Amino acid sequence: MPARSRRPSEPVGPPGLASAVVAAAPLLLTALFAAGGASGVLPLPETGLPVATLGVVALQIAGGILARELELDRWRRLWSMALACTAMLLPSLALQAALSRTPFVSWSSGSAGALVWVTLGSLVLLTGMWVWTATVSTDEPERAALVWLPAALLVPAVLSTPVTDIDETAGLLALAIACALAGAGVLLGELSPPPTLLPIAIVALVAEFAFLVLLGRLPALPPDQGRVVPALGVLLLLTAVAMLLAAPLAASAARRFGDLVDEVTPTPVANRRRRDGDER
Repeated sequence: MPARSRRPSEPVGPPGLASAVVAAAPLLLTALFAAGGASGVLPLPETGLPVATLGVVALQIAGGILARELELDRWRRLWSMALACTAMLLPSLALQAALSRTPFVSWSSGSAGALVWVTLGSLVLLTGMWVWTATVSTDEPERAALVWLPAALLVPAVLSTPVTDIDETAGLLALAIACALAGAGVLLGELSPPPTLLPIAIVALVAEFAFLVLLGRLPALPPDQGRVVPALGVLLLLTAVAMLLAAPLAASAARRFGDLVDEVTPTPVANRRRRDGDER
């Protein structure tokens, strides 16, 4: 039985730079609005709610709906990833980073429990988002690294926040940095052959580390903490990097698994033919 057919990925614009910019628009717009919210440039009402973050989420939801109506798969994936990063991963990482800056956190004092559980929750969330990335990238496994790139870049962007109190402004700034670099990676990937997409994602990650160091964005960790605090931060970083490197392989594996399921699962046509043969 032949493998399931896949609709080829649609172009999102005319060939060339314009098409690349349009393809990266979900991440670039997210970065732009997040930076505007962090800088206070956008005229937002003063309330007790995270209005700027809610505005970014509303933009991403609207973009996802538009991508679905226009049947633009690449857009839908990036809008969905940007939304997951903003609404789920960012709060989880911000809480982890805030707990890691609490004084006297160590195994010996018995005060590391909350930090450990929040870190485990962040790892579970990263795993779920990574599995989703693999399953939605089966038609283009080589692009899975670029789909995962915003999440991979958000981890160091949040953990490197130099302040002890990670508020909405600090979170939006980290989101802007991650999505801007991820958008640049997607833009460059649109202009490059498929074999270079994973190296482009790796270069974007290395560029972010260099950018954060140049900005002096280093974690503000109290000196009286135990080794568990930096160890858990390194664990999150290594997990994000490993998932970035393995994303294309995971998407290819998901594709092969789907093809195998299609081969062993009878189709309605095959069932009808088998039933007609039995009646004869």
